[in-house]
Amino acid sequence: MTQFRRCPRPRGALLALVTTISIAVGAGGCGGAQSRATTESPPAYVTAAPSREQQLVSAGATLIVSDGCSACHLTAGFRKLAPSFETLAGHRVTLTDGKRVLVDQAQIREALHSPDTIAIRGYDRSLMVDALRKAHPSNGEIAALAAFIEQVGPE
Repeated sequence: MTQFRRCPRPRGALLALVTTISIAVGAGGCGGAQSRATTESPPAYVTAAPSREQQLVSAGATLIVSDGCSACHLTAGFRKLAPSFETLAGHRVTLTDGKRVLVDQAQIREALHSPDTIAIRGYDRSLMVDALRKAHPSNGEIAALAAFIEQVGPE
């Protein structure tokens, strides 16, 4: 079974940037002669290019919104039309045949490739089938969607 990997959260990069700016302003002020920011370089995770996994998660997030998946999978507070991404990857679900399975990367990809093969009890499978027929995602888009869904799952 595939283990879920988490991409680093951008909070660290943002915090590092804010800290660097604060040090620069606090050390010498605006236009001050003593500025640590000019002698210290930011940490590598601030300037490094995004990893392949981070790129997939970002592309998946874009697809989730642009293809309308978020309307059913990322909503809270009203009748659920589809399982929430927050409680899908890494969690056990009951299929319509009564079998309980742990949702892993392979199942997410299979469900996106062939949505009529996996059905979670309590949800209308035809909504997913229709949505994926209309979107007709490529293999690369399916990889991006799966990466995003995994990222939203448990720590």
